[in-house]
Amino acid sequence: MDVHTSHRIAILGNHIPRQCGIATFTADLAKHLDAEVHVIAMNDRSGYRYPDVVSKTIEAEKLADYQQAADWLNAERMEVLSVQHEFGIYGGECGEYLLELLRNVKMPIVTTLHTILREPTDCQRRVFEELIQLSERVVVMSQTGADMLGKVYGLSSRRIDVVPHGIHAIPAGVGARIRAEMGIGDRPLILTFGLLAYDKGVHDMIQAMADVVAVHPDAVYVVVGATHPHIRQREGEAYRERLYEEVRRLGIEDNVYFVNKFVSDEELKGWLDACDIYVTPYLKPEQITSGTLAYAVGAGCAVVSTPYWHASEILSEGRGVLVPFREPAALAEAVSGLVANPDIRYRIQQRAFDYGRTMLWGCAGAAYLKIFERARHEGAEHLRNITTQSGSELSLRHLSAISDDVGVFQHAVYEWPNRHEGYCTDDCARALEFLLTQEPTALLDRCFEFVWHAYDPERKRFRNFMGFDRKWIDEGSDDCQGRTFHALCQICRRRPESSMADAARTLVADFLPTVMGLKSPRAWSWAAMGLADLCKQESNSEYREKLEQIVGRLMQLYTKNGTCDWPWFEPTLAYDNARLSQALILSGQVLSNREALRMGLESLGWLMKVQTAKDGCFAPIGCKGFYTKGGVRAWFDQQPVDVWASVSACVSAWRATGDIVWWDEAHRAFDWFMGENTEQLVMADSEEGRCFDGLEPGRVNRNCGAESTLAFLASCWEMNSATTPPRNTTAKLEEG
Repeated sequence: MDVHTSHRIAILGNHIPRQCGIATFTADLAKHLDAEVHVIAMNDRSGYRYPDVVSKTIEAEKLADYQQAADWLNAERMEVLSVQHEFGIYGGECGEYLLELLRNVKMPIVTTLHTILREPTDCQRRVFEELIQLSERVVVMSQTGADMLGKVYGLSSRRIDVVPHGIHAIPAGVGARIRAEMGIGDRPLILTFGLLAYDKGVHDMIQAMADVVAVHPDAVYVVVGATHPHIRQREGEAYRERLYEEVRRLGIEDNVYFVNKFVSDEELKGWLDACDIYVTPYLKPEQITSGTLAYAVGAGCAVVSTPYWHASEILSEGRGVLVPFREPAALAEAVSGLVANPDIRYRIQQRAFDYGRTMLWGCAGAAYLKIFERARHEGAEHLRNITTQSGSELSLRHLSAISDDVGVFQHAVYEWPNRHEGYCTDDCARALEFLLTQEPTALLDRCFEFVWHAYDPERKRFRNFMGFDRKWIDEGSDDCQGRTFHALCQICRRRPESSMADAARTLVADFLPTVMGLKSPRAWSWAAMGLADLCKQESNSEYREKLEQIVGRLMQLYTKNGTCDWPWFEPTLAYDNARLSQALILSGQVLSNREALRMGLESLGWLMKVQTAKDGCFAPIGCKGFYTKGGVRAWFDQQPVDVWASVSACVSAWRATGDIVWWDEAHRAFDWFMGENTEQLVMADSEEGRCFDGLEPGRVNRNCGAESTLAFLASCWEMNSATTPPRNTTAKLEEG
């Protein structure tokens, strides 16, 4: 496959001079891609002096940086985003801030997994599963990792690529200088290198050296590498000092050396060429990738290791020696045996060297380029499937046509604004939410100005209807209050550093007591979704406490009214129904409330079945009569706002579970706009960006008001923002 250097590849991960294995990996990968490469480097502190390949940085715990990076990637039209994932790199709970970036980029994502947890926490599983679902391709460095992705996370092998950790070629003879400088001469040299940390097992190898020295008194064990920055930040060099003390206690000061620095690639090559035996005495089996082990095998070292997952695979077929975990005596026996038997050691070294030829960085770089090309091709096919329906470029022509210098007119006569009916806060809040997902426009500012003006600071409520004469007509309903609160929270989420967000936070703080006194379940739902956004954005115990209260109300409502044949919050299905389920899905994730999440998914699954016509097409509850338990459901008029609610809720369910059934349900609901409805009538005009107000028996309501138009535009954005199709499971919605 020909790959041209005109390709623009972005890599997200740590980068040197930050001291860690991921930083080195990112730098090496960037060097060995025959393409235009831009690195976005993750910062754990300020002050790094990055090379020119680093185009942008992200402060790990600053959510706004992730959102800005997504905007930058889209503006720069990067063709592929390569993500280096390791728990602990990214901010938020379990690294969830990364998802904010990935949800909003428009290019295919290829994620390299440096760690795969066999027994993740609920939080880790939630973040990890959304990560792999957002990725077009997933790269692991061992077949063990690929197998685990299938068994533990249900990921199809068709989406997984195995590329061994890249290594550098080592010129012969470069180890002689190291031996001379260290005064080691011809002594048997045993080596461990990498950032010093508790789980590396160096303490076990130091204890083993006492037995090795008893048999081979000239043997020397060298530990090369600085203390891990996180350990050094937490406790200084206390761990290293304890290792020094253990060496002194055992009386092997002449046989154990420490090189306390982060070595360069050239120094590392010298140490690998110099060593006779390389040791990785790690303490945990879950290590799916070890860059240090890859380097050692590629250099043709005779390796002694504990049987963590990567070692078990790469050292098979006689390429190394495995010993049990936490058994210094077994380490000593294996090392002593290789020191005493150079012929056996040589055969292991030769097998390792031959295997390592396939791991050179030149081979790895070429393999990654092929994967990126495949991701671009598959991503383009997927986007074509979506955008033929939802429109890759959303047209705002009609929304602009039904707006003026005050705000958005709520109604239209056909496609022209109905000035007689004036404006409403409901629709300006809807427009505000949608426009926050687009490039900034003057209409965004006008909608916020309208919402700001709608707030009555004395009553602490938003007014809703305004006449064309710019006079307020009424005080808004509870639903209006909840919807507008949600829009304010969206500003804080999507424009966190802006003056608009500062103003929105002022309103949120003043309005929050009113929110907690609202009586409508739909208002509770909008408020819960808004508070969930705030909890993800800011560490604020008050927001979390209020969210827990509202979620408790919704759960209590579900428990009170739900039955086996009617698992719903109320005795009647009315309008915007799916928002109730969506509120529990999103809040359940933020609060790690499994029962709330379960109720949200269960109720949404039942609702989607109810919203199904005989031919299988989507059919929202009609607004002329709704559907009361034990009664006859109304089939008309079907409203676009109910379709949008179902699309949005199903996308949220997919992101929460990774279950393909929710993706299919979101598509089924969206297809209603495109004519897959009970009347087989197209409801929306993608070129103009407008939608008819309702579906009636045998015809459409040809007016194209703000609510219906925004429902269509927001549904398009919902579908397009989820740019990678899930392929995770074949699960089905449980019968209600």
